[in-house]
Amino acid sequence: MRRLVPLAACLALACSALAQNRATGRGDAGGGPPEPHTSGPVLTLRFPGGTVAEYLAALRAASPSTPINVAAAPDALVLKVPETSLANVTLETALQAIAATSFQHGHRRLFVENLAGAFSGDSAFALIATPARTASAVSDFQVLSLRDLTESGGMKVETVLTAIESALGLVDPDAPAPVTKFHKDSGLLMLRGTPPQLSAVEQTIRRLEASTKAADARTRTTRVAQAEAKARLDRSLAMVEVSRRRVEIAQAARDEAAKLGEKGHVSASEVRGAEYALAEAVAQLRSAEAEFAAARVAAENGVAPSMQDADALAQENQRLRDELDALRQLIEQLKSTVDTKSKGAPGPAGGPPR
Repeated sequence: MRRLVPLAACLALACSALAQNRATGRGDAGGGPPEPHTSGPVLTLRFPGGTVAEYLAALRAASPSTPINVAAAPDALVLKVPETSLANVTLETALQAIAATSFQHGHRRLFVENLAGAFSGDSAFALIATPARTASAVSDFQVLSLRDLTESGGMKVETVLTAIESALGLVDPDAPAPVTKFHKDSGLLMLRGTPPQLSAVEQTIRRLEASTKAADARTRTTRVAQAEAKARLDRSLAMVEVSRRRVEIAQAARDEAAKLGEKGHVSASEVRGAEYALAEAVAQLRSAEAEFAAARVAAENGVAPSMQDADALAQENQRLRDELDALRQLIEQLKSTVDTKSKGAPGPAGGPPR
């Protein structure tokens, strides 16, 4: 009987140790891995979307009898949480659910830290906002040419680089600052940065190139307009000079016809024809002077005539020249008539013909 007492005591001690192992989750006598503690509130909620702060308030409303022990940094509370629907989950699962989707809503993501440990009987967590390593955080390299801007476009290098710097200040604020190097001799701009940063630089350069090309086109158009306006002014001035000469010739022809008419050497209709030619020449002169005034105003304002106007002016100029030639022929005919009649007319006091 004395030998049975120590054996019974050892058996009781072993049973007590086995029960303690099972209570603390240390596994069986085979030494299996421990199981994490899963005590805490069981949560069911439907969250319409909002900030992390609003999500934590919804968790606390879903567990009125069990406290929700969560500490969150200020920059974590403002992160966006999408619409979430959960049923019968632990607090850690509810927090990990929004951490898995937070990176989709900005450049920072949510990290959940278990403050009590996985095998503790407590349930306390911390939410930390950390920079999200997304595609925008990947560094890349690019080389762009600025020659079209600085040489063909006539833009200063400082102006281009200032515009690029302004554009970089508006994109990817959480990414590291890009590195830019400009090689003056080759006109190349070398950059290292995130894809959004490189895209912003390329868009800025392309926009500046489009702007300089449009300015060049406007300059060329203005120069062409000025040249055409000057040509119009020169043509109209020539037309005025031709018209004035035409008036002078018509005036002389009319005067000569009037004198001959008084002596009876030409008919009245020929005199009227000369007067009509003079009136027409005067009208053409007034028209040419009006065109010259309009051309001068256009030249002063850099307004070019249309191709149709230029063709019309050329045709008018040719018509005036043809009329001038016709007047000259008329004058020659009048002179020839006068000479013929003068030779056949008797001289004064019955003398011989002149």
